Amino acid sequence: MVTPIAPLDRTSPTFRSDVDVFFGARIPNFVSEVNALAANLNSIAAGGAYALPYVFHSTASGAVGNGVGGSFAFLANNSNLFIDFKDSRGNVNTGLLANLTSGTSAIKATIRAVKQNDPSTWVIYNITGPIVTDPSGLYLTCPTALVAYSTGFVFTEGDPAILYFQRTGDKGDQGPTGTTGYQVIASFGIGASIAAVNFANLFTADYGRYVIYIEDLMLDTLAGLNLRFAVGGAYDSGAKYTPAGTQNLVSQIALSGGTAIAAGKSFNAKIEIYNALGIGTKAVFVNALFYGSTASLTAAAPAAGYTGTSPTSGFQLFPDSGNITTGTVRIYGVKNTL
Repeated sequence: MVTPIAPLDRTSPTFRSDVDVFFGARIPNFVSEVNALAANLNSIAAGGAYALPYVFHSTASGAVGNGVGGSFAFLANNSNLFIDFKDSRGNVNTGLLANLTSGTSAIKATIRAVKQNDPSTWVIYNITGPIVTDPSGLYLTCPTALVAYSTGFVFTEGDPAILYFQRTGDKGDQGPTGTTGYQVIASFGIGASIAAVNFANLFTADYGRYVIYIEDLMLDTLAGLNLRFAVGGAYDSGAKYTPAGTQNLVSQIALSGGTAIAAGKSFNAKIEIYNALGIGTKAVFVNALFYGSTASLTAAAPAAGYTGTSPTSGFQLFPDSGNITTGTVRIYGVKNTL
């Protein structure tokens, strides 16, 4: 609300002092109220953010919460904002301010502080958690994160400002799983010594390609690591596997490219499988990094095919000899799309 300015009485014996009051107090107060009104109208036009007038004070001044009202302050590290419930117009905004963090989103609300006499000076904060009302009931504390500020941003003691409050909405429901991209379909953590990692019945018509990640897998003896496909849940050890660039038919695909893996050393690899459910050749591409027999770091990128004509149902990982002692295997499917 803008307070009307009463006209001066030129015949009054106090005319000179009235003029001083007119220009020294009434006009500045009128300007501040007009600015506050304009800010409120602008906020409504911009989408309804609440705009309330306050005066900046440092936390050391003790102005916030002293009962007078109309003050706000922020810590030097911008981690907290302190605001009186009563604004500088004397309106008590307890309900409005206390409701700012009632939403379920991680960012509860946004506060923008703009100098009334210099709109080019501003700062924006996100409220990042529940607000705390002081036991006196006079002010609140907002946990904040600094978002942005104007060049040369400075608020000095006693600066009038407009605080714009915008509450965020509630967190929405999780959407449905997308039709493309990797989707985890199985994982296995090896916690005890085993002869093989078995996924005999894993492949389905939902996926057109599979990606296997092997992380920190270790063997108990110097050996190679291999892959076999399963057909109808049974592992095929026949001579139906052929390394790329050869016409040789062997009984498994050597994931380490024919190089033995050092015992107790980490083997990591990404394996891609194409056409798992097709009747033609199933393609396997490997990228592996491990310590070889000479304890030197070795890279291998073998490619191979499985020539069986039946759709495959899964796969098996196993060493040439010995056991697998530790590691993690994760399998991702890539959805079929048109």
